[in-house]
Amino acid sequence: MFNLGFSYDEAGDVASARVWWEKAATRHLPRALFALGLIDKKAGDLVGACVWWEKAAARGHAEAMFKLGFSFFNAGDVAAARSWWEKAAGRGHADAMFNLGVTYYDEGDVAAARVWWEKAVGRGHADAMVNLGLTYYDEGDVATARLWWEKAAGHDHPRAMASLGLSYYDEGDLVTARVWWEKAAVHDHADAMASLGLSYYDEGDVATARSWWEKAAVHDHAEAMANLGISYDIEGDPATARSWWEKAAVHDHPDAMFNLGVTYYDEGDVAAARSWWEKAVGRGHADAMASLGLSYYDEGDLVTARLWWEKAAVHDHADAMASLGISYDIEGDVATARLWWEKAAVHDHPGAMFNLGFSFFNVGDVATARSWWEKAAVHDHPGAMFNLGVTYYDEGDAATARSWWEKAVAAGSDNARKALDELGDD
Repeated sequence: MFNLGFSYDEAGDVASARVWWEKAATRHLPRALFALGLIDKKAGDLVGACVWWEKAAARGHAEAMFKLGFSFFNAGDVAAARSWWEKAAGRGHADAMFNLGVTYYDEGDVAAARVWWEKAVGRGHADAMVNLGLTYYDEGDVATARLWWEKAAGHDHPRAMASLGLSYYDEGDLVTARVWWEKAAVHDHADAMASLGLSYYDEGDVATARSWWEKAAVHDHAEAMANLGISYDIEGDPATARSWWEKAAVHDHPDAMFNLGVTYYDEGDVAAARSWWEKAVGRGHADAMASLGLSYYDEGDLVTARLWWEKAAVHDHADAMASLGISYDIEGDVATARLWWEKAAVHDHPGAMFNLGFSFFNVGDVATARSWWEKAAVHDHPGAMFNLGVTYYDEGDAATARSWWEKAVAAGSDNARKALDELGDD
């Protein structure tokens, strides 16, 4: 009866398959009970499916136990999911062992996760080998991580090969990294293809980089598409860049959306720029928030500009914080300006440090001004170095002034160059 049902199911006649499997189910045949559950699941009746699977599980059907575990897991009931997966694992179900490991890992219990993944490995589960490798790599035990990944690679597991490549790349062994990435690429591993592209791009071999990124793009790899866009944009081919960024944007790549916004803004199409930036904002892109703020600021809409900059500031965007500071300083609200510049300075924003220095210098507090300009000078801010020179020159300390102006000149300050010319050999 079961085989008759199977033959009808293979032929696409689900109704006849159900008839025969229901007859087999009257004899409590576990395979028939499980198959009826699959029919209900495909029809969208998960409740009915679970009824059949519970009957099959009662007859020792491990895959039914596994499916029941998934149904509870997807409903958010991890405890019930584990209960069923443990039953399936007791019957040697490797995927159930693997999933149990995942649930414990997600809770931060790496030891318990490893126990279950090692059991799954005993059943030849390559994904478990990969995950075991990741746990050791995260702990800094690269040798053990590689042992597990090499075992998985022996099962032709592309993610293990890609992980091995990354582990060698992180050590600076590009040759070995590429060997593993190329092995993974043979198995159509898009991340490995993208990594190969990046490795060649960093060496200046744009043609080979693009070749790998294009292969990855065939597999809908958004980052590869975005990188292709960047490579063409740098060459001055905005049309091709846009084409790749649009493809990446279809796959919700926020950087691509942001870059599209920049290209339209540079062409003067503010509406199109905002449209792309708003899409990027929907993916949490702080640069897009900051750019939207700037677009409204340039139109004189300070209220909307601040709204966007404040959103970006929530994401620790230092440029947005600095811009907020400038907007309040222009209005004469120095106290609020300083608050924002100080927040930006926490994120090592030299422009904010420079502005803070000016705000204190303007009220005669030279010591505090110098303190901020010195912090900005650490980040090679030419204006800060020049101003430091000015403060020492005004005090008659030409030697210290010269020292700061020379540093400012090295950083590209024309004002410092003029000051040194005027100072001469004094």
